[in-house]
Amino acid sequence: MDRCQSIVQLVLVISAGLIPSALLAQKQTIVNVTEHRPLWPALDQMEQAFGSAVNYEDVPYEHPDDLEAVTDHRVRAYIGGRPSRVPRKGTLVVAFDDSTSEPARVTHLNSLLAAYRQAGLPGDFRVEIANGMLYVVGTKVKGGDGRLRDLISPMSIRVEVPFGRRTVIETVALIADAVSKAGGVRVLVGQVPFAAEVVSFEARRETARDAIARLFRETHPERQTSYRMLFDTLVSSYMLNLNALPPNVPPTDGSVRVPPDQPNGVSKWLNPVRR
Repeated sequence: MDRCQSIVQLVLVISAGLIPSALLAQKQTIVNVTEHRPLWPALDQMEQAFGSAVNYEDVPYEHPDDLEAVTDHRVRAYIGGRPSRVPRKGTLVVAFDDSTSEPARVTHLNSLLAAYRQAGLPGDFRVEIANGMLYVVGTKVKGGDGRLRDLISPMSIRVEVPFGRRTVIETVALIADAVSKAGGVRVLVGQVPFAAEVVSFEARRETARDAIARLFRETHPERQTSYRMLFDTLVSSYMLNLNALPPNVPPTDGSVRVPPDQPNGVSKWLNPVRR
């Protein structure tokens, strides 16, 4: 979508009354994205505007109505030309003022989710608060039978990680492996900040999201870290990508991507170095 189209679309949204006129009179940030997972880039932009972490936990897309055929020739080449489907592309437009208190941030995120529902995009989500951060968590998805079913986030699964000195990326991989074993889902690891640093860490029956938050709080308390847990329909797996804020600064802190041919590899379709 080019700039002219975006401006026309925003004018139409404003005319339709989807953005309150009182908000337009204030200093504001406008999010306007068209993507296969529009919440992903929309939350990247909102996180940058907030200056604080917002985590995202995707839904496992299942129903044909929520998917569309792969058209990108690069992706088709990667998957050998076989028929595959990816999350249905959609557009999200929302405006919010510059208030950054926690209640304001929750309100802004709920406005984003309201716009998501109004656009009829796949699944449903809610905002949660934990570990001094905000989480946008998938709560429902249309199952194969066409009915909405409730979801339990893999990151809410309680994990055990034995005490040891390991690199940060090895520790994150152990947390992901524990989620995979306990939850019956496959969780792979993508981008990880401070990946090569060695830390002493253990987790005893705490949720995966709490373990991740504590790992980075203990490793680099001066830097907030957020994650994007994305469902890759091409391999039916979750991809866990972490990023150290601020998100508009290129990774210079030892962030690495695990090569796709390793156990915790990353699908090329979900390039974790997006920000």
